[in-house]
Amino acid sequence: MIQPIATLLLDADGVTQHNPNFASGMEHLFGDRATLTEILRLEPPSLDGTADLRTVITLFVADKGLDVDPDAVLAVWHETHTLLGVFDLLDEVRRRGVRVYLATNQQPRRGERMIAEKGYELHTDGAFYSYQMGVAKPDPRFFRIILDELGCEPRATLFIDDVAENVETARALGIEAVLFDRDSGTTGLRAVLLGYGLITC
Repeated sequence: MIQPIATLLLDADGVTQHNPNFASGMEHLFGDRATLTEILRLEPPSLDGTADLRTVITLFVADKGLDVDPDAVLAVWHETHTLLGVFDLLDEVRRRGVRVYLATNQQPRRGERMIAEKGYELHTDGAFYSYQMGVAKPDPRFFRIILDELGCEPRATLFIDDVAENVETARALGIEAVLFDRDSGTTGLRAVLLGYGLITC
């Protein structure tokens, strides 16, 4: 029998928010001069806060000899849209006495923008940003820090993420973890929360 969930950990990108214009925006800037895979590889060094993404982008553009403005690239990277109705779901979960936290990989510039603009603090009990923690998913330390700080029982903790490797790491630590279909949006998140009895309808 599944232990009742006392703490909900939510990834941000792909679960509570999305960037629908990322691929098209990067294609507009780079055309066929850089693949999306190459561009995505630029971010990981900045997720633990040790590298600055703008600097990484600047070096990448210079190395390829491209006339691309790093700030324009960052603008595309920083665009986020909170899923319609997601805050209502989080509010309902909290009303049932379950703690709700973001557990997200973010580089400093984007994370700080989220904190300043998105209003998650009004609908959660807190947030864990990788750049503030000094470690990013799927490193097990990311989850251990959260469990230790919150005093969570792993089996009473539900983690929802759209990246399989992150979910596998959480499960290996005993956390109840769900691989989320990022295309399912708020409807999909509602279904997961219903399945765990965290909301009623």
